[in-house]
Amino acid sequence: MPRLFFCFCRRPEGSVRKTTKFLLSFAIVVLAAGALLAHRHRFEKDDEDLEEAIEAADRAQAQEFGVAGRCGVERWGVKTLSDRDAGSVNTSPITASIGGPGGLSTTPPATPWLAFDATTSAHQMPPDVRTMSGPYAETQAFRIKGSLLRYKLESDSDYHIVVADPKTGETMIVESVDPVCAPSSSFKQTFQTVRDQFLSSFSAPQPAVGFIEIGGTPVTVVGVRFFDHLHGQNGVAKNGAELHAILCFSTGADCDQ
Repeated sequence: MPRLFFCFCRRPEGSVRKTTKFLLSFAIVVLAAGALLAHRHRFEKDDEDLEEAIEAADRAQAQEFGVAGRCGVERWGVKTLSDRDAGSVNTSPITASIGGPGGLSTTPPATPWLAFDATTSAHQMPPDVRTMSGPYAETQAFRIKGSLLRYKLESDSDYHIVVADPKTGETMIVESVDPVCAPSSSFKQTFQTVRDQFLSSFSAPQPAVGFIEIGGTPVTVVGVRFFDHLHGQNGVAKNGAELHAILCFSTGADCDQ
């Protein structure tokens, strides 16, 4: 008859240490995973809170500026005189005509980059780089007298104003910048003054309303020459020249000095 042996043996001490070490490591991993999930939940909650705060700010701004409660992007530093070369702009205006020989809307002539394809950005000028020399320099303020035909509130919160030459009928665009959209510009207060000057004579344009037709009120405008690409703008000059931004606006003689 075979003999049966029962052995009540102790596990080796090293095996116990390994098991204990494994259990401790496993516990640490579990605790770390729990902490990570808790942090992730907190960060997700923070992200949700931040997104809600941004949406609330957008709603508040939209209530103040309507659906135009946004600012522009393309060459925005140049348009708002907050680019690196804004200090080189001569704000003492040169008197010029809109149309006719030597007029701002005809001289210099249009160039290929002005008609670039917005979908491919072909020929697009670098953002926030002011043209400093040559016939397309954007470093000089000009004074024009013309007939205000129409205006509207743009989606970037600018006032898009169409002014015609009283002799030739040629038009160009002048733009009033919303000071809220130029927080770092040294001309921010000037932009506010221009808005006040404009609204002292005309009603405030409303979002999504389109152009308000005026019919030819005589105005004087001082602004920095800026060249925009041609994309079918209402009242655009043949060469894309604008006064952007306006530095003075008047239906009288306030901008003649």
